[in-house]
Amino acid sequence: MLQFKEGLQLRADSIMYLTSEGNYVVFVTSNENQSRLKERITLKRCEEILPELLFKRIHRAVIVNLSYIERINGTFIYMKNGDELKISRALKKELLELESEEV
Repeated sequence: MLQFKEGLQLRADSIMYLTSEGNYVVFVTSNENQSRLKERITLKRCEEILPELLFKRIHRAVIVNLSYIERINGTFIYMKNGDELKISRALKKELLELESEEV
C-alpha cells in the first residue's frame, strides 16, 4: 500500500493513471467502487511516492501506470479502460524507447 496522505492509501497496481487539476490530483483506479478519487496533493509529490519502474510521466499533468497501457498511437496513449491520454512531444520518444525495451 502506498500512503499518499493521511486517509489515502492505494495499492500501486490499482492505480491506472493520475491527472493534475489545479491544486488537486485525480487518481483513476481499477476499483469499480472508487474509480476516480480527487485529492488535494501535488502530482510531483505523487511521483515521489509511486514506484519508478511501474509509473511514467507522459505529460506535465499526467502520470500513467505502464501496465495499463493498451497501445500508443501518434501523440495518444490508449488505456485498457478506454481512456485516451495525450503524450507530450518531449516525453514521447522516451516512452517509445521504454516500450521497445519491454518487447
